[in-house]
Amino acid sequence: MKQELKKYRKTIEVLESKKKLLVELSSAVTTNIINCNEQQLVAQIVELQNWVAQMDMLINCLAPAYSVILKYKYVDGHTWDYIAQVTNQSVSNCIRLEQHAINSILDVLSVDTIAS
Repeated sequence: MKQELKKYRKTIEVLESKKKLLVELSSAVTTNIINCNEQQLVAQIVELQNWVAQMDMLINCLAPAYSVILKYKYVDGHTWDYIAQVTNQSVSNCIRLEQHAINSILDVLSVDTIAS
């Protein structure tokens, strides 16, 4: 009986040691995955921040009538009706100014312009 108990205890010790190793391995793999995803997210955030800074610079280089329309629409997220009201223009004129503003940015970036 004592022999069997010793054998079981030894088996339990081996199993506990393997369990501990598996937990450590799992933790290391999880940490590695999180760090990898974190690095990718940081890289994407930096890329987006650079893009936003570039777009902001381009918008600020536009004529004031264009930059106001783009900021109201795409930075602040206002509707065409609101933009028309605060700029004292018609909705169609605001949309026309937006198209001209975008074409101006595309010209700077040397990209084909959109239809006006």
